[in-house]
Amino acid sequence: MYSYEQRKKAIETYLRTQSVSETLRVLGYPSSKELYKWIHEYQQNGKLHKKRVKPERIYYTEEEKATAVQFYHDNKSSYQDAADKLGYPSSAQLRLWVIAAEKEREKACEISPYMIEYTKEDFIKAAIEFCTNESNLVSIGQKYHIAPNTIKKAAAVLLSKEYKERMSKHGNKKEPTYDEIYESIEQLMAENAALVEERARLQQEVQRLQMERDALEVAGIMLKKIRRHQSENDEQS
Repeated sequence: MYSYEQRKKAIETYLRTQSVSETLRVLGYPSSKELYKWIHEYQQNGKLHKKRVKPERIYYTEEEKATAVQFYHDNKSSYQDAADKLGYPSSAQLRLWVIAAEKEREKACEISPYMIEYTKEDFIKAAIEFCTNESNLVSIGQKYHIAPNTIKKAAAVLLSKEYKERMSKHGNKKEPTYDEIYESIEQLMAENAALVEERARLQQEVQRLQMERDALEVAGIMLKKIRRHQSENDEQS
């Protein structure tokens, strides 16, 4: 902790030299972060406080953070040197900003191969390939940029009785187009998903009814016991 006289001398030296680094060199104190706080206080109030007060927390905008990070990279200097030249923040805080920015860039570069839009033709080809060789599911997904789980569901539809019946409606007509096959697969996948949801709902309903039945059975047993006790008490009286 520095006295009022020490802080005042530091400000006077800074005003004379107009340099933070020179002030620190001449006085040998304080840290650059501390001196910037004193300068900020002096610029805001025209004077320094004489009693020790709790320092206010400084908040920085996203633009200020980005500027500081870019300044650090552009100058290829140390965190302390960059903070000193910028006038903010502390070297430790700047380091955290740089690390956070680097993580965000890495995250942005981690694009899943399955996020790439695929064509209907590739979708159908992937499902057909899986039908003939299950062991290559992952490689097929990477080849066509389609999630393996999606390929597996589509292949299940292609092998289903419902799909064969739907395609048999073409009769002696020309072979169905990729659009027609894709539409049929999507419809059946949607229907299957709806059936799964309905099955789950019915299972929950069955469980609820089972619990209600069990509760009624317990209530019936308790009621019989109460009536028996009442009957015994009536006979004794």
